[in-house]
Amino acid sequence: MWNEDGSINACTEFPREKAQVVFVFGAGQLLAAEGGVTGAVVADLERRYPNAVIAGCSTAGDIHGTSITDADISVTAVHFEKTQVVARAEPIPGPDACLETGSRLARALPKEGLQHVFALCKGLNVNGSDLIKGMTDELPANVGVSGGLAGDGTRFGTTWILSDGESFSEHVMALGFYGNSLRVGCSATGPWDEFGPERRVTSSSKNEVFEFNGQSALALYKSYLGELAADLPASGLFFPIALRNPNSSHCVIRTLLACDEAKQEA
Repeated sequence: MWNEDGSINACTEFPREKAQVVFVFGAGQLLAAEGGVTGAVVADLERRYPNAVIAGCSTAGDIHGTSITDADISVTAVHFEKTQVVARAEPIPGPDACLETGSRLARALPKEGLQHVFALCKGLNVNGSDLIKGMTDELPANVGVSGGLAGDGTRFGTTWILSDGESFSEHVMALGFYGNSLRVGCSATGPWDEFGPERRVTSSSKNEVFEFNGQSALALYKSYLGELAADLPASGLFFPIALRNPNSSHCVIRTLLACDEAKQEA
């Protein structure tokens, strides 16, 4: 863990020059392009791991060992015996450009030997579903994509992506992992239980929901949150929405990125 005073709590390490990638996750105020400590962190990591790609993002809490913190930066250096790593990044002009941005990012990655793609994207004013679709449409069928959206604690102000040692607020970056020896698997679970009657989305546009059963989506959501509605959109992190296709019993969980009082949408 890199501490704000510049000290590092280090775990057992392999020879540093062998690291291919260094993951950096931490508080947004520390990773910000201006006013943060990104430059000092990156300079130190480049000295420690001279051959590694440095990548990461701001979070709503990061994990170091068995501890969770939202005021530090956690760093993990990774060495693969037979795997190579290639990094690419693209700016995202806005949520309507996510599909094309995802396609462009995937096209920028060499395809020969590609086994897996790990992507990190800005966490606000973005359509993550379109971004992933754009990527998967351009990638070989056997190549999976994992990753996530950057966080900003409970502030919902600005998120940051760290790519090639620089902080960006309007970017998505991807790491391509290459080599036939690599096998990647993933799974996901969540602690939430469904409650309330099932409702139909009657008005929406991409990842913006305007109405449930003809009612204002935001007004209905607030009715369940009660006094916690005053803390939206931050409180929405604890109360996501379960969405189900009418032709399937399988649900997916979607949390709030923003609310629009004027449009009464979430």
